[in-house]
Amino acid sequence: MDEQNLAWTGPDGHQNIAWTGPDGNFKLRGAAIVRDGDRILLCTTDGLDGWYLPGGKVEFGESAATAVVRELREEMHLELTAGELLLVTEDMLTLNGTLHQEICFYYAVEWPEGLSPELPKENAAHEHHFRWVRIADLVDVQLLPPQIGPYLMEEAAGLRHLVFDRRSSDAR
Repeated sequence: MDEQNLAWTGPDGHQNIAWTGPDGNFKLRGAAIVRDGDRILLCTTDGLDGWYLPGGKVEFGESAATAVVRELREEMHLELTAGELLLVTEDMLTLNGTLHQEICFYYAVEWPEGLSPELPKENAAHEHHFRWVRIADLVDVQLLPPQIGPYLMEEAAGLRHLVFDRRSSDAR
């Protein structure tokens, strides 16, 4: 039997709910839908070809909402509040023959009035880059996962659950 990495230990020594096994890998993630008027905050990291909503892996013993607040603090050095749960996604993707599966909880986060919208850029943690994009312009952005773009552009009310099966023919 192949040995499995059943938890990923972050640089702070905490274990994330993420693992790699012989059939692929999995991660549980929390993300923020940060809005400031008609704009939404996006993030990327060095070497990544696309933009995603800020957030990260959930650690053992914390809720997804708590993970969002912690990740925003780590990545932007800001204390923001996770609001209503708006979206849950399940994403399955095959890359180079390996199945990647992710479940993500997306929370509403309002940008505080009076706080400079330039702070995410100024306070960005190493290798993180942030930018504000008008919601109407999201069609021109390579989002990760790409299927969340239409959801972010519509005025949906209530919690949504979306499943993205992007497995290719080389998946097991």
